[in-house]
Amino acid sequence: EGFRPLKEEEAQLVKTQFSQGQDYFFYIGAVHPRKNVHRLIQAFDVFKEKTRLPLKLLIGGRFAWQTGLVKSAYDSALHKNDIEFLGYLPEEQLPKLMGAATALTYPSNFEGFGIPILEALYCEIPVITSNVSSMPEVAGPAGLLVNPQSIQEIADAMEQVILDKAKRQKMIGQGKQWRTRFSWDKAAEVCYQAIEKASSKG
Repeated sequence: EGFRPLKEEEAQLVKTQFSQGQDYFFYIGAVHPRKNVHRLIQAFDVFKEKTRLPLKLLIGGRFAWQTGLVKSAYDSALHKNDIEFLGYLPEEQLPKLMGAATALTYPSNFEGFGIPILEALYCEIPVITSNVSSMPEVAGPAGLLVNPQSIQEIADAMEQVILDKAKRQKMIGQGKQWRTRFSWDKAAEVCYQAIEKASSKG
């Protein structure tokens, strides 16, 4: 509830507050290597180097690891001035930040369900996510699926969602239909199946 498309003036207010008025990719979740945030940062750097477009990457979520892969990726980024760590976000801010985003970037290594993907579909923004575990089922045709281990694939998806306007609109339209498949019961079922599959591999 609360996740919906924003009017242009609403979106611009969010951008003014959080991204210096610029369009942005959005990630929300734990800032942790399992979530693949380090490769997302590296992919964003590749995207910026190639396109030189004035977009930012906003990363929402607690950043408890001040060392390690995520910190190293950020420190090495050529475009770190366009990357913002927002930290913990109050629940009332999330729908606005999601709704004003150019796309959700969610290339996690594993998810039981991936609630932010569904939230993005209700905000009617494109989704870039992983082709593993439950994420393809949640994103459906509304998602650009990438190999989460491939920095280049993530960067290419960022470029495609920005430059291919027809593809972008098609994804948004498909997302409106796809999101209706998910009740809370369905979400719980997908989560259970993903966890069961993961535990059987262990």
